[in-house]
Amino acid sequence: MSDPLVDPFHGMAKTIRHRRSDVLECLSDWVALRADLPVEDPHPTALALIERGYRTTDVAHFLIGGDPDATGPHLTRSLTNHDFGDALSTAAGAAMGSAYNAQAAEWSSIVRSVSSKGMKGLETPVVDIGELNTTNFANAGGPIQTPLIQIDSGDRVDVNSYALRYLVARELLVNDDVGAIALLNAQLGGAYAKLPPQRIAAIISADAALADGEALFTSANSTSNTGLDVTSVNEALGLLRTATSRAGNVQNVRGAHLLIPPTLEATAAILNESMGRRFNIVVNSWLTSDTDGFLLASPSESPVFVYTYPDSIGPRPTLDTTPAQDRDETGAVVHYDGLAFVARYTFGLNAVARAGICKITGS
Repeated sequence: MSDPLVDPFHGMAKTIRHRRSDVLECLSDWVALRADLPVEDPHPTALALIERGYRTTDVAHFLIGGDPDATGPHLTRSLTNHDFGDALSTAAGAAMGSAYNAQAAEWSSIVRSVSSKGMKGLETPVVDIGELNTTNFANAGGPIQTPLIQIDSGDRVDVNSYALRYLVARELLVNDDVGAIALLNAQLGGAYAKLPPQRIAAIISADAALADGEALFTSANSTSNTGLDVTSVNEALGLLRTATSRAGNVQNVRGAHLLIPPTLEATAAILNESMGRRFNIVVNSWLTSDTDGFLLASPSESPVFVYTYPDSIGPRPTLDTTPAQDRDETGAVVHYDGLAFVARYTFGLNAVARAGICKITGS
């Protein structure tokens, strides 16, 4: 009887002479290295496996060779119940996270990130401390009076979940295509990271009412000068400085980010250089206007957009393995010859205030 773990492309699986505990411990590093992903301080056993040229089938045979289900088409189904499948999922998830972080680097700078407990909509409070002046304090040595603190319920930010379930065929594992699996998940990570900027663009384009009933952009936070130039940006800076909170207090907000469509990228770069590189330029490819730009404050100073995520999951996409099975039209369970993954991304994003954004009206 032929060995079910024979690699038809490379021959019999090679024997691994390492402790099982070490191989289990190094698996995620080994898979990541095999997929050409950066690994900080990789496990010594992972480096040894790489140096000696061990392949996916070698490691799978070493870890699950004694399993009676690890035969023929049942091999990859067996992987879902073993540490090898978990390690492959961890490494593929690292590829997804790396691509997600690269794509999210721009838009994440203009949102305030807050966890949402228990998958519930987040009520974002706006705390407004009244102006401090001599009437707030008694004479020297006397009791200090409490300044007025107004708490506004703000806007609700609901979370939504996006998920994709897909199958990695047994042939990819047998043929040692760890890189292909990592590449697929990297592409998924990049695609998921494009969802928040699409949401930001949709909010801006809709110009919907905030909790106070007024649109996101009013005459108080839109320039009368048109075009992305020093005159318009200077006006926008002034409008941010004099913007008032819902309680009517001047916020003295400083402009920090220029949010623009791709058509203004070169113009914004030249303008920013002439102003001493004062702003962080954020390009959003989904903005519907080719001429409008937006000046935003730092989200830590005056947040406009709030990005929220389930506290139990975290702010980035996740990857899990599931049984490689489904049901046919009769309801019977059908097993597939592969390893099933579920890539899931859960987040919410909404505008909660206008004091930290000014529209630079296009020409």
